[in-house]
Amino acid sequence: MRNTIARFLYNLLVILLFTQNALAQLKNPVYSNQVIEQKADKKKLALVLGASSLTLGASYIYVQNAWWKNNEKDFHFDNGPDYKYAKNLDKCAHVMGGLITAELVHDALKWTGMNDNQSYLYSFLLGTTMHSFIELKDGFAPTYGFSVGDLAAGTFGSAIPYLKYKFPKLKAINYKFSYYQHDRFFL
Repeated sequence: MRNTIARFLYNLLVILLFTQNALAQLKNPVYSNQVIEQKADKKKLALVLGASSLTLGASYIYVQNAWWKNNEKDFHFDNGPDYKYAKNLDKCAHVMGGLITAELVHDALKWTGMNDNQSYLYSFLLGTTMHSFIELKDGFAPTYGFSVGDLAAGTFGSAIPYLKYKFPKLKAINYKFSYYQHDRFFL
């Protein structure tokens, strides 16, 4: 069951990454930070907020039952292994998680008719809030602990779309993945 869910989430991530890049070619590039006054459609906004709340709530319940159930202890900070684990590949995943969350929320808010300034700002805030809740919950887990590095990485990822909007020259920087399997282990 977990392999099926993991495979589904991996495939969804790959589809989102490729779709985002492919659809970017269809958009009309705008290199201005000019705020155009427009109002969000209240029905669409309610739909986006409702779907987002439902998705976040369902994700929280799943993670609560899969990772944290019956394993809570007193709040504590990560005592160091977090920075050695997988040669900090974990931090890259937190950056990408924040980035993908912010981009999805931005696109959904733009669909409602919200202007760029608001949609980028709210997507940054929601991405950061989501990562904060996850890290706070990790602070009660016996094997994880609250990681300042994970929170910073997730916050940075959530900030990338907003920073690219506010500073158009940053649009020249994009993310790219490559992988070469040197051996069967990450060590």
